[in-house]
Amino acid sequence: MSIFKNLKLAGNSINPKKRTLKQNLISTANIVVPALAVAGFVFTVHYWSNLHYGITLTYDGVELGTVQNEQVYDSATDLLNQKVDTKGIHITPSYSFAVLNDDNMNSSDELCDNLISAYQGIESAVGFYLDDKFVCAVENEDIINEIINQILSDEASKFENAKASLVNTYKFTNGLYNKNDILDKEAAKDLLLSNVSDLKYYTVKNGDTLESIAQENGMSVSDILSINPDLNANDILTENKDIIISAEQKRLNIKVVSEVSYNVVMPFKTITKEDNTRFNDYSVVTFPGAVGNTSKTDAITYIDGVEIERENISSVVTKEPMDKIITVGTLERTYGVASGTFIWPLPCTEYISSGYGYRWGTTHKGIDIAGVNVYGSDIIAADGGTVEYVKLHNYGYGYHLLIDHGNGYKTLYAHCSAIYVKSGEKVYAGQTIAAVGTTGDSTGPHLHFEVIKNGVNQNPLNYFS
Repeated sequence: MSIFKNLKLAGNSINPKKRTLKQNLISTANIVVPALAVAGFVFTVHYWSNLHYGITLTYDGVELGTVQNEQVYDSATDLLNQKVDTKGIHITPSYSFAVLNDDNMNSSDELCDNLISAYQGIESAVGFYLDDKFVCAVENEDIINEIINQILSDEASKFENAKASLVNTYKFTNGLYNKNDILDKEAAKDLLLSNVSDLKYYTVKNGDTLESIAQENGMSVSDILSINPDLNANDILTENKDIIISAEQKRLNIKVVSEVSYNVVMPFKTITKEDNTRFNDYSVVTFPGAVGNTSKTDAITYIDGVEIERENISSVVTKEPMDKIITVGTLERTYGVASGTFIWPLPCTEYISSGYGYRWGTTHKGIDIAGVNVYGSDIIAADGGTVEYVKLHNYGYGYHLLIDHGNGYKTLYAHCSAIYVKSGEKVYAGQTIAAVGTTGDSTGPHLHFEVIKNGVNQNPLNYFS
């Protein structure tokens, strides 16, 4: 807004924003004093260069102030523009020159208040300045402080464990203000919560697209389209076209720092342990592993509701993860070679339904290994060797096979439901060779197992540790 819409200086209508104080003085001198007197005055000032001189403004017989140079005057009129709507204000100040000391000079603040004191539509109040720009005036600072504190409190309540503060700087200045600019609490609050125009343009360059312009200016394409109604998403942009990239913004810019706590699962590692007593096809999960937990707190910074920064401020391990352990064997399988020791031939059970020795008037040449639901279970070779024969008939031993271990020992596996190897095949200790059945002379599903040393049957139980 202009300082005085129609400031009358020595009978001339002048807009002080467009004419400097020096120009106004010259205009005054041209009317009030002869040209030779002005020249004489200038000569005198230069002659007495060691003296300070000022320009005194007077209105209606009242001295408004004295300034040393036009910069002070310009600053005063700028302040006046911020404080008062001067439309319709008409005063006719006069000027005079004086030799003064520095103590007699007025500051721009003082001159501003003295200038507008000549107008009856003003009152003493407290001016509120945001980022050094006048916003409004109120009766006292507490009104604005209470409004700002409430706005900050309301904004902080939208977030978890948050504190809010103003990005803007503000200050209060006591002085004279236009009555129209002096607001009550509700009006001041509405004003502070309103948006302000912030019109900015981007000039299209060759090769620009809406996407590239949006990215360059921290916007989305939809943001650009919303403030440029003449554009649509499929437009081919014309070079040198001006596109609005900022139409309005919040008057108060609020920073919120929110502290958010959350848990983070810590994955467990999988480690492998070797067992040199087992073959290399052995792999068992001996511990399934367990995840851990870390309690974290982040400080998240928002400006006007948009996240701009996230910083971890606390990280505490509340539960350590526990590694998953897989045990694997390291022994190499050697097909057809005996180790000299026997392993249990039916891993699913250790129950012996009939032992070695005298039974039913004759000698039982092996042991019967049985159990609940044993039918079809895997039978494994007690040691490495070569399959001497496989016989498939349904009398006596039923389906059965004999393995020659090459060291004077042979083992026999009888009453099988299926046999998975063939005569002459080399096998290793622990290899699945058949399935439990009840073929031949059998009273139920079981494995008849024999150990033969140099052609003589032995008690198998003497060969297991």
